[in-house]
Amino acid sequence: MGARLTKRFNPPAGIWIALVGFFLTGVALGLSSTGIECNTSQLPLEPCITLIAGFWSGAGLIGFGGFLTAYWRVTHYRLKGRQQLASGRLASLPPSDDLAFVARDLCKQLGYPQLRPDSVSWEKYSPVRGEGMMPSDHCVVLRDRVVLPESMRGRLGSKEWRPLLACSLVYYNSKAIRRRNMVGLGWSLSAILGWGLFFVVLFRLYGPTTPLPRVLVLSLILVLTALTPFGVYSYLRFERGTSFLVDNLACQSLGETRGLLETLKSIDSMRLEDIERIKKSRCPMLRYGRPKITERIASTSSFSP
Repeated sequence: MGARLTKRFNPPAGIWIALVGFFLTGVALGLSSTGIECNTSQLPLEPCITLIAGFWSGAGLIGFGGFLTAYWRVTHYRLKGRQQLASGRLASLPPSDDLAFVARDLCKQLGYPQLRPDSVSWEKYSPVRGEGMMPSDHCVVLRDRVVLPESMRGRLGSKEWRPLLACSLVYYNSKAIRRRNMVGLGWSLSAILGWGLFFVVLFRLYGPTTPLPRVLVLSLILVLTALTPFGVYSYLRFERGTSFLVDNLACQSLGETRGLLETLKSIDSMRLEDIERIKKSRCPMLRYGRPKITERIASTSSFSP
């Protein structure tokens, strides 16, 4: 069936992990606030602390529920895709197909000789773990086959598929993209580790029986509230930049931008359902994990390989 790919760094997964961390933080702050000593002049502040701590707990719980839902849906899509493949509903083209030849030629040109696809399959769901449905402007090159979106069957020629195949090879195999993803993962883990160490120090200073000072608890909640939108924005901006970098590297490898630009414009003109849905979204990176095709077109137009 060919090699399986695993997406190295899934933005939604990182967001769910952050929300679960906020949930645990909210629980800790909520428990801490119950033991705060207060006098009559400080009473109005107590409900505020409990309310905000409860908000973080609820947000984290919702995020954890979303993570479980997303995991179930991805598992369901993968199982359904394997069942369709087993029943023969996913057509595979003969080894002599032009697209397979183009893909093998690109693998040699870009320096990935370990990939030798000899067939093409049109599938609704991506073979990459965690990606779900296959976008119409995306494809995946495996060791023994090329996986193309079912929605694009018969719509593009082999020459038009060439730049998209190059983008796929760069995204899943390029050392530059792998290093960039590792940097992003390192920053995320460092932030989580930093918060963990901070709470360990607090525990060591105050102990399990001494309540945290009211000002410190409120300051922590305000800092978390302020940093959350900034963290999510930076995270999605990083992934958006990665998508544009992939297109740039692919154009540099091919020596021109015209091919990718024309292919993206051609797909955009087809008014496909998934492409239009992403275009109408206010935050496509947050919801779909990919930029709008119009943003890719604008970015590609600025390249000069």
